[in-house]
Amino acid sequence: MGLRFVKQQKAFFMAAVFFFSVLSLLLWPGMSFGEEPGPTAKNAVPGNKYQVLEDQWGVRPTSIRLTASDYFVDFRYKIIDPEKSKALLSRNKENREVYLLLQKTGKKFPVPITKVGPLRSTTLSPKKGRQYTILFSNVGKSIKKGDKVSVVIGKFKAENLTVE
Repeated sequence: MGLRFVKQQKAFFMAAVFFFSVLSLLLWPGMSFGEEPGPTAKNAVPGNKYQVLEDQWGVRPTSIRLTASDYFVDFRYKIIDPEKSKALLSRNKENREVYLLLQKTGKKFPVPITKVGPLRSTTLSPKKGRQYTILFSNVGKSIKKGDKVSVVIGKFKAENLTVE
């Protein structure tokens, strides 16, 4: 019984560490593609490149980068128009299919589902200027810095994003 208790305690500790690691990643303020100068300035993308996404969906991709020792890909986007973005941020039937597409291979990477649910931000009342996050699993560390990817959320598709 003592060994079983120790194993349960260890499993609980590992789950708590994983949960708080993911939570800190989701709450950590993100850098953007073109808003802040710095080492990623060479990867900066002009804001007008996403004008179609802003007009149709009310969102602007801000960053996509490897995180958690390259086991996850962190995609962040900013709300430009809360009304238009409601369709993207809801978990209705149309938005059930959420994945990251590696353009050179066509391989799809899903959003991991944990005990607390999928690792993606959803809301019924998005706030203008707020940044939301989706974490995708990077199985086998297939996605590398500099790769071109697409983010697909139902009918929404942000293409040609360069992983930082």
